[in-house]
Amino acid sequence: MRVTNRMIANNLNGNIQRNLYRLSRSQEHLATGKSMIRPSDRPESISQLLSLKSTLSYMEQNDRNLDDGLSYLNLNDSTMQTLGDILNQSSQMAVQGANATYAPQDMAALGEQIDKMVDHMVDLANSSVGGRHIYAGTKNSMPPFKRTGDTITYTGDLNGIFREVLSGENYRIDAPGITTGFQIEPLVSTTTTLPTITQRQIPSKLNNTGIFTVTRTAGAYSITNSTTLDGATPAPGLVTSFTVVGDVITVNGAADELEGLKIDMTGVSDGDRYKVIIDSKTGVFGHGTETAPGVYEVYNPTVPKDNAVDEGIFDVMFRLRDNLKNGDHIGTSNSIGSIQLKLDQLLERRVGIGARTRHFEALKDQILDLETKLTESQSKLEDADVYKLSISMSQEQVTFQASLASGANIMRVSLLDFLK
Repeated sequence: MRVTNRMIANNLNGNIQRNLYRLSRSQEHLATGKSMIRPSDRPESISQLLSLKSTLSYMEQNDRNLDDGLSYLNLNDSTMQTLGDILNQSSQMAVQGANATYAPQDMAALGEQIDKMVDHMVDLANSSVGGRHIYAGTKNSMPPFKRTGDTITYTGDLNGIFREVLSGENYRIDAPGITTGFQIEPLVSTTTTLPTITQRQIPSKLNNTGIFTVTRTAGAYSITNSTTLDGATPAPGLVTSFTVVGDVITVNGAADELEGLKIDMTGVSDGDRYKVIIDSKTGVFGHGTETAPGVYEVYNPTVPKDNAVDEGIFDVMFRLRDNLKNGDHIGTSNSIGSIQLKLDQLLERRVGIGARTRHFEALKDQILDLETKLTESQSKLEDADVYKLSISMSQEQVTFQASLASGANIMRVSLLDFLK
């Protein structure tokens, strides 16, 4: 076969380009520190690598959720600690004021201090983290609590704040600022209208709690699935007898644990089913009564609570203030027990927050450990061996220079060579 200059030139150019390409790839891998830059580099490993990156991204989001949750929980804990300190201080003042030797003007001075403590409590109730008020539910862009004279109102909502973490479960990260003593959740609903509880059970039975289901079928109502608050233990004595007038259900059995409860089912259609939760546990600042859409009255001096179970921190503090200002030693002495009850309820809420905080901290440690292991696996798949790559690149650079030099010698032919 005749070898022409064109063939030599083409082969030389091809070899130089291949050597240059290999050198360029080595430089790219060395510069990025990655052995896999394109799927074509290691197609057999690309699926595993993408799966690892997706899992790491999910872990990072969970970690951010945990950090956000911990910020809520930590502020809740510190706020409750301060509330507890205020209640302890007010209890000490009540002990002083209950002393029969205390003069009326001295008691009035203590009452004035209690009034200022109420303002401090309102400020704590409006605590915020990152511009979100922690006791306002999901309607948390504005301060939820407001004091007008001696009336305390709440304009947040009753929804909880939840965060999804490692297991894919949603956990609540806030404590309710207030509760209403009941909650209605749609199970099957063809309308956006929810039933409303227009009257709670009679005062002597406000401590009773439970869950039941209300269903409308062919214009009639039935109450079934009565359980305790755990949702599993049957509670047959919760509701055994009720009457219906129009669309208002009234529990009227004298032996019923929820005697006196009224539920207005107006707007409900056939086939609709609702879960009704009756829970007397107060929020951090007590119970609220909705007086207008989205406005709850937490304390009103002209509207006393039906039962001590409904009283919150503000009820106890205002009553102590009034007893002190009125020079009522007996009333002041009685306030000591009420304050202790609120301290116990606050401690119960704080224990729940503390348990969730420990849970989230443990999950953060678990995520950190998983991220470390997954990152190590990703590194083994994706990262380049820099030392090996440096040696390989040096060899390819020598090869490339050699190909240039040999080409220069082979193709050292000019027109003068053909004129000899």
